[in-house]
Amino acid sequence: MNKFSLLMITPLVLILSACSSRYYPNIEQNQPYINQQAVQARSMHLTDREIRNITQLEDQFYEGQFDGVIEHIAQDKETKKGSLDYLNETIKLKAFSECLTQSAERCAESFRLILRNQADFELTEAELSHPIWGPVFQAEKNKLIERKLDDAVTAVHSMDAQFVAPNNGHAPAQ
Repeated sequence: MNKFSLLMITPLVLILSACSSRYYPNIEQNQPYINQQAVQARSMHLTDREIRNITQLEDQFYEGQFDGVIEHIAQDKETKKGSLDYLNETIKLKAFSECLTQSAERCAESFRLILRNQADFELTEAELSHPIWGPVFQAEKNKLIERKLDDAVTAVHSMDAQFVAPNNGHAPAQ
């Protein structure tokens, strides 16, 4: 083997060995993967208990237990009394689960609830680009924007305002 071949193979071996030592949660171990830092990064307004609950729901979701996620959130008392961030995160997981269990209307209802709670709520780019729930969320967001625009137009019309043309810098006639 010449030196050139050795120089070409060495980086490849290093890259492959780095990939082989990578940790893949829930594949090799039977323990649930808890990524509390990811949950905390999304919101600084969650209690430790809320973080644990969301992490458990995410584990359930990523394991494909969508009906369990929906049921858990429907029965979760914390969802009704927790922080707004907690409420939105749990309902978002419920909406995703509903979209994946072929219930687009219930998914849309869940997104409407989130947007009622927080009109400026947004999905991440990755979530928004999902082919199933991305379009459902975007449709609900667009409906909210249209409703707000209609409300604003109606409010302006109800004022029966009389608009006066600008005087172009001339002093008003007396």
